[in-house]
Amino acid sequence: MSMNRCFGAGLIARFMDVLGGLDEENTTRGKTMKKVYAFGSVVMVCAMLGMSAYGQDTRQDIRTGDVSIGDIRTGDIAHHTHVHVPRYDEKGYRTRGRVGLALHGIFIPKFSAEVQPDGGGSFDFDMARVLGGGAAFIFPLGEVGRFDIGADYLPMKWDEDSSVKIRMIPVYVALRFGIPLTDTVFIYGGGGGGYSFNEYREPGFSERGDDFVYFACGGVEVLLTNEIGLRAEGRKYWHKYEVVDDVDLKLDHFQVRAGIVFWF
Repeated sequence: MSMNRCFGAGLIARFMDVLGGLDEENTTRGKTMKKVYAFGSVVMVCAMLGMSAYGQDTRQDIRTGDVSIGDIRTGDIAHHTHVHVPRYDEKGYRTRGRVGLALHGIFIPKFSAEVQPDGGGSFDFDMARVLGGGAAFIFPLGEVGRFDIGADYLPMKWDEDSSVKIRMIPVYVALRFGIPLTDTVFIYGGGGGGYSFNEYREPGFSERGDDFVYFACGGVEVLLTNEIGLRAEGRKYWHKYEVVDDVDLKLDHFQVRAGIVFWF
């Protein structure tokens, strides 16, 4: 039996012992709810700020052929001369007042998680590569910014035993700032954070836990048409949560993300 499996068996035994006396479950739930309320408040404030920023469009209704006579435009008199210019009159990110919906896939190469008992010491917990996915709403902040609200689904497995699984569902907000190289190419960097809902599973046992997650990101968006674009991104995650009492699991990893963006 390998050293990994010996420690894994010991960790499993520890989980089972803890299950025998979770008298402090209500206290733990109370702490969890406080964290959820705190994160929810941050999301609401950021969303209000983002919507306020992207929703203000100072562009007026443009009519060709109008001539001003004092305070009167000839177009107000001769309605048949009105030619309305479309809202999206050119291909590019510079049109305001739009919202994007991103659908993306996620690839995580094999990585080493870390089990950290409060009693001291640590143990590597090698995770197999992961294929996941998610979605996010995108709110442009002028020409150089983006504000995202999204959620991902990340099903992870222990590399040595696929029956040992960890599921992560992070809900997050992100701020991205960059440079529009052309009307159709936007290169950016940024970061954000959120709250991840996790579940640990093995044959005959499961336990839920959650905590905050943080990340830094960088990538590129390419606009194919006014309504459709492509997005590729690299993202570094930092995340640690208490699997059971006195046992933390550190799940820091790197993600490769790619997907399609629909603009409305």
